[in-house]
Amino acid sequence: MKKINSKQLRASQGRVQSYIAKKQKTFFIILALLLAIPAFSYAATGDDFAFEFGTGRTVVAMSVGLMGTIGSIDDPDAVDKAGTQVKAKLWLVSSDQYDDSQTFPPKVDRQRGTIPLLSGETWHYIASVEDSPEPGSSGESGDMGPTLKNSLTFIVGGLGNQIMNLLEQGTGKGFYIVWEICSTGKRYIGGNGCKPMKLISFEGGAKKDGTGWTLTFENQCGELWCEYIGNTPTVQPALVAADATDFAYSTGVNVYQVQDGTIAGVTITDITGITDADIGKVITLKGSGGEFPSEIDGITGNFLLSSGETWVANNEAGGRQIDFKVYKTGVDTYVFIEMSRI
Repeated sequence: MKKINSKQLRASQGRVQSYIAKKQKTFFIILALLLAIPAFSYAATGDDFAFEFGTGRTVVAMSVGLMGTIGSIDDPDAVDKAGTQVKAKLWLVSSDQYDDSQTFPPKVDRQRGTIPLLSGETWHYIASVEDSPEPGSSGESGDMGPTLKNSLTFIVGGLGNQIMNLLEQGTGKGFYIVWEICSTGKRYIGGNGCKPMKLISFEGGAKKDGTGWTLTFENQCGELWCEYIGNTPTVQPALVAADATDFAYSTGVNVYQVQDGTIAGVTITDITGITDADIGKVITLKGSGGEFPSEIDGITGNFLLSSGETWVANNEAGGRQIDFKVYKTGVDTYVFIEMSRI
């Protein structure tokens, strides 16, 4: 066997170390590229990316396309595809009843909460002819982007003063209209704080086939219908006593005005008087402002808050109004889960 002197051994060890160093450099360059390319893609396009470690492989999602965000679309049940499902009773407010000093409820997961109204204003209803309401939508592409349109047509019978006044004074004006699907109880609304539905036309009169009017409302605001999870109060808010840590629910009253404390802010922990008949209802609390506003902390009592963030009734952004939905969790235990806040 050929003997290796110390000089040759040191040279061999140097070559090995050089080889290892080069391989390590190459590895770190590749790793840096794997990290940098998706980061650059995210910075340039806003697309998400992810890595999967601990599985012996690295997964890099360079972007999320349209259908990746939307997901698969299943065929709904027959009841959800049936026609003539819209309840004849429609709820509406004119756009000048909306308190535009407050934030219009944002669209979150295709849902909107209670629309804040000016002091003294309430919702009203129209009892249309059965099976006449027809909400619809259309869309088409254009050079500057798509055009999305919502429309709602329904028939109102008779020659009553209220409907005649609406036709005379409301044509061309803005309205927020809520309609309901009978089979699910879900309610929907079109438009946003800037672009309500508009009464664009009507037609009818005392004709030989019947006496009534066909009304058409339309809107183009870049959005289709949203589910309306808020309230449509037809009476003034009930008052929550100052310094009260709970308050009683009154049947038919779903909006409550919190009052400023007299000495210090208190924590509201419960709504009493709830029964099984109230499960699924939405209860709205309006902020008071003032020196000692009440709060709901989501820890004390029967309120569950989104992300656990305390609600302070300070009548400022995030504290002007909050919606809760009633759920039952025990034999006689009810909880109130936050749906939205502004």
